[in-house]
Amino acid sequence: MQTFRFSLEKVLQFKTQRENEQSARLAQLQRELLNQRHRLAELLKEQQQVLAQWEQIQRGTLSPKIIALYQRHLEYLRRCSYDQRELIAVLDRELEEERRLLLRMSKERRVLERLKERQLEEYRSELMSKEQGFLDEVGNNLYVRNKSRGSLSM
Repeated sequence: MQTFRFSLEKVLQFKTQRENEQSARLAQLQRELLNQRHRLAELLKEQQQVLAQWEQIQRGTLSPKIIALYQRHLEYLRRCSYDQRELIAVLDRELEEERRLLLRMSKERRVLERLKERQLEEYRSELMSKEQGFLDEVGNNLYVRNKSRGSLSM
């Protein structure tokens, strides 16, 4: 009897490959999101440092040029922080969508794997049944042969 062959093996391999690729994309997106969160933390830290410097130098006399410089820099940092938060929100939504896609791909692959397992079980059961039939036939032939020999010798 021929060996077991799953008719949808190529489809299963393709789905597994696509799932692995999606998993890699998800990991890359998670790394990107982590990097952007670190960038936001750095921006907020810099903003706090500039505010601390601003409070420090306000105690003395300041030229309008210095005041304007600090205000522009603080406004720049606020805009950067806002933009960074927006980027993080976009990446969060994208990450969630990629997770859902990976979950769906994983379910599709598992369905095929369960089908393969069921077909393999059916194949094994059929093989055992044929083997048992063969053994029964051999046993029956031996019984008939021994019985006919026994009836000849009497």
